[in-house]
Amino acid sequence: MNSAKYSIKDFFTFQNLEQILVPEIQRDYVWKIENVKKLLNSFIEDQEKWNETKESYPEEMLQKLSPKMRESLLRELENSKVFCNIGFIYGYHDPEQISKYILIDGQQRLTTIFLLLLAVHINENETELFRRRYFPYEQLKVDYKVRENSHVFLYEFVKFLLNGGSISEIKNQYWYFNSYKADQTICSLIDNYAQIATFLSNTPLSKQFVEDQIEIFYFDISESEQGEDLYLYMNSRGESVQPNENIKAQLLEHVAESEKNTWGETWEKWQSFFWIKRGERPSADKGFDEFLKWIKSVEIITNQEYPSLASLETTLRAIREKNKITPDGLSLQLIHTYYEALMRVLEKLPSKYFTASFFSTDTTAADYIRILPVMMYSVKFPEATERELLRVVRFYYNIANFDNISKSPYQAFILSVQLTDRLIEDGHNDITDLTRYIDMDTNQTILTPEEIKKLLAYGNDGPDFDRQELEELFWEAEDFPICNGKISLLWTCIDYSPIHSGKDLLDRRKFDKYFATFKQLFSNADDMMRRALLSKGDYSEEDGYSPTLQAPRWSFGQGANKWREIFERQTNMIILKEFLKDYIKREESENLAEQQSILQQIIDEYKEENIENSWRYHFIKNPKILNYCSKKQACFRDESIASIFLLEKQKASGGFKELRKMIK
Repeated sequence: MNSAKYSIKDFFTFQNLEQILVPEIQRDYVWKIENVKKLLNSFIEDQEKWNETKESYPEEMLQKLSPKMRESLLRELENSKVFCNIGFIYGYHDPEQISKYILIDGQQRLTTIFLLLLAVHINENETELFRRRYFPYEQLKVDYKVRENSHVFLYEFVKFLLNGGSISEIKNQYWYFNSYKADQTICSLIDNYAQIATFLSNTPLSKQFVEDQIEIFYFDISESEQGEDLYLYMNSRGESVQPNENIKAQLLEHVAESEKNTWGETWEKWQSFFWIKRGERPSADKGFDEFLKWIKSVEIITNQEYPSLASLETTLRAIREKNKITPDGLSLQLIHTYYEALMRVLEKLPSKYFTASFFSTDTTAADYIRILPVMMYSVKFPEATERELLRVVRFYYNIANFDNISKSPYQAFILSVQLTDRLIEDGHNDITDLTRYIDMDTNQTILTPEEIKKLLAYGNDGPDFDRQELEELFWEAEDFPICNGKISLLWTCIDYSPIHSGKDLLDRRKFDKYFATFKQLFSNADDMMRRALLSKGDYSEEDGYSPTLQAPRWSFGQGANKWREIFERQTNMIILKEFLKDYIKREESENLAEQQSILQQIIDEYKEENIENSWRYHFIKNPKILNYCSKKQACFRDESIASIFLLEKQKASGGFKELRKMIK
C-alpha cells in the first residue's frame, strides 16, 4: 500500500490490503467514551456543513440548467465537499505476509473507526455490505496479531452483532469469559461500541459520509521514497503534511526494527495527550507541532552559536511562525525526555500558568518565556519539588507580563532560555541563584532592578524569616492587574527597600494592609476616589493630543493599564503613598468602616488658599466635573481655569465643556 491520503472505504478495501494488525507490543485500546464522543461530534458537524452545501443546489434547479452549466455546478459541488481528516496512520507491511500491515501508530483512531463502520452498517441494515468490505471470509480488517484474547473476542463480537445480536447481551454469551472483565482492550471495545450505537440512534450520521468523506493519511515508514511522494502529493493539492508527522516518519526510519513498535506506541501516547489538549481543533497536530517547536527552540538557543542575536531571532521566527521544524538535532529519546519533563510540570503546578492556548491555538513568543525555562528546569532536575518548580514558573510568568517584553518578545525569550541554561548547567536549583548573573548586561531585560530585589529578599536567611509567606504576599500583589508584575509602588508606600540582609525584613502586616487597601480602592475606582487622590497632588498623566482644542489630553485614571502607567512615575508613587497613609490612618483611628465616608472626609478637609485659580480645587470639590468626563479626560492648554476643557468622551468631537462655565 502506498503512502497517500485515503477515504475510509478506499483504505480498508485497498486491493493489496488484507489486514491491519495491531502488534503485541502496542498498548491496549484505551480510548474512553469522552474521546469517542468528541470524534463523533466532529463528524456530525462536518456532515452538516456538507449537507448545507448540497442544499444550495437542489435537483429541481439543476435540471433546469443547460448541460454545460449543470456540469460546472456539479464540479463545483464536488470540489466543495467537506472532508473530515483524522490524521496520520503509520505502519509497514509484514515481511512474511506482504498484504498484511503492522500498525505502528493510530490504533485508537483506527479501531474506533472500525467500530463506527460496523455500527453504521448495522444501523442502516447493510450488514452484508459490511461483511464483503470489512469482514471478508470472516477475516477482520483490523485485528490483533498475537493477543489471543483480543483477537478471539473481536472476531466473535463482530459476528454476533452482524447476526442481529444486541450489545447489551455481549457479556451473556458463551464465548465471553470472566477474564475479559480485566482486559482493557475488550472493555473499551464494548463500552465504545455501545456509545457509538447510542449516538447513531439519536443522530443522522450516514454510512456514506463515514465511508467517503472521513479521510486518513497512511504513511508506510519502510518506504522513505513513498513518504517523499506523499509530501509532494499533499503540497500539490494545497494541503500540508504536519511537521510532527514528517519528523516522526524520519525519526522512526532510522530506528532499529526491534524498537519501531515501542517508539510507535510511545509516539501514540504523546499524540493522545495533545489530542485531549486540542481544544476546538480537529486534530492533535497543532499542539504536538507547538511542543516540537519548544524543544527545537531550546536546543538551538543552548547548543548552537549564532553570530548575532538578530540572526538567532530570524531562525526562531521561522520555526515558530512558519512551522519550519526539521528533525536535525532531535531524537526520539530527546523528545521523550522533554515530554516527561512537561508532564511533571503540568502535574505539579496550577493550571493558571498554562492556559489551553499552549496546546490548541497559537502561542505568543511571550508564552515561551512562561513555559520553556520551567520545562528546561524539569529536564535538569527531574526530582524537583512542587515548590521549586513553582518558584521558577512564577518568576518567568511574572516577567512575561512586563510591557517591555511585548516590544521585543523574541529577544526576551532567548535571554530567558540562556539565563536558565546558565543557572541549571552551573548546578543551581534555586531561582534566587539568578542573582549570581546580575553582572551580565544582556540579562537586564529579565533581571530588572525590582526582580533582583525580590530574589535577594527571597534568599534572605535571617532569623524569623519565612520565605514561603513572603513569596505568597508578593505573588498576590504581582497578580493585581494594576501592578501587572511590578510591586515597587507598594514598597514605596511602606518605605521598604529589600536588601540581602536579615536586618531589613519586610513589615508584612503593613504590606498586607497597604496592598489590601490599594486593591479595595482601585479594583473598581470611582470618581470619589479620584477626587480624594487628587487632594494629595496632581497625578494626571498625558494621554494624547486634541487637534480640535489644540491642547494635550490628560487622564485621571480609568482601567488597569492607565492606572499602571500613572503609577510608574515616582512622583505619582509619592502621591499614592500619602493618599493610602491618610486613608488607613482615618480608617484605624476614627473607626470609619465605610469607604465612601473616609473618602468624603478627605475631600471635605481639603483646603486651597487661592480657590479662584485652582483647577484642582474645583475637580476635588465639585463631583459634576469628573462625572461629566465619561473617559476621565480633560484638555489643558495651561493650568488656568479658562484654558481647561472637559471631554464628555475621549475626543472633543464627542462633546466638551469649558471648566470655567461648569463652575459658575
